[in-house]
Amino acid sequence: MSASILGAFSTPNAGPRVENQPYKAAFFSSVVSGAAGTYMCTLTGDADISTDLNVERGQILSVSASEGATAWGSGGFDLSDGASLTLTNMAVAGHITVKPQASLTLDTVLMRSGGCVKAEGAGEVVLVDTPQPDECLIN
Repeated sequence: MSASILGAFSTPNAGPRVENQPYKAAFFSSVVSGAAGTYMCTLTGDADISTDLNVERGQILSVSASEGATAWGSGGFDLSDGASLTLTNMAVAGHITVKPQASLTLDTVLMRSGGCVKAEGAGEVVLVDTPQPDECLIN
């Protein structure tokens, strides 16, 4: 089974696009379902996500912001073997774990205090216009 979702969302304090708020829950819920597929989301304001998001094998996620350094929140990402995540124009304060055979691309990403990346084994991390992030000291 494969799924895909494309949408934009904003939080209530992010301005006039409040009508897109349901996309936030739809995007997050779709990824949490674990269904393989491509999931793309454009943030129109800070996401305020405080829960870690597990990206499963066969899931390809792309999260971008319409404006630079839009905050994802304190939640991190855990990329399973065979998962892919691209973050663009984001500020991230959570831990990002990249398992072997998973791929992470950080394009113009600011790692805020507490934000870090840990690549395990052959996990791939590509940095585009992004400073080298701290390495997470987690197991």
